[in-house]
Amino acid sequence: MEMVDRLRNHTVAIAIMIALASSGCQVIGPDKSSTVISVASGDSFGECLGYCKTQIEASPTRIVFSTEGGTLAGPLPALSDTVSIEHELWSHLVSLARVVPVHALDSIYGCPDCADGGAEWVEIEFAGDESRRITFEFRHAPGPLASLSDTLRTVRRDHWNELESD
Repeated sequence: MEMVDRLRNHTVAIAIMIALASSGCQVIGPDKSSTVISVASGDSFGECLGYCKTQIEASPTRIVFSTEGGTLAGPLPALSDTVSIEHELWSHLVSLARVVPVHALDSIYGCPDCADGGAEWVEIEFAGDESRRITFEFRHAPGPLASLSDTLRTVRRDHWNELESD
């Protein structure tokens, strides 16, 4: 009888482990205390002439803006600009990034740059070399990423507009 009870206990324990493993429970993002190291975003348009690929990478001290492109005659020179980041902007980006459930999001949404609609991406890097990039159709970020994407796109656009006016 004792052997039967032990076998039954092991069977119950195995059944519980299987149920937990297959229940779909998952960690959906970094711990809320995880440190955001950088936040980056960019866009690209495959069927485009001119500077059609832009990106920014924001960190606690700076933002690096870069762009590249081409003409029918060949590639254009890559452009890059590094500026100091305002503490308020970095704090705002971090607060937006920390609420994104990055591990619950797919890595690709829709059909980025299909029919020359453009592609856009956002990448968040956390302490410990953990990062995640989500790519989507231009201006169609998945819901949890929309606020961060909109903010990064505005920073990217405003900076390039400022450079073009100089």
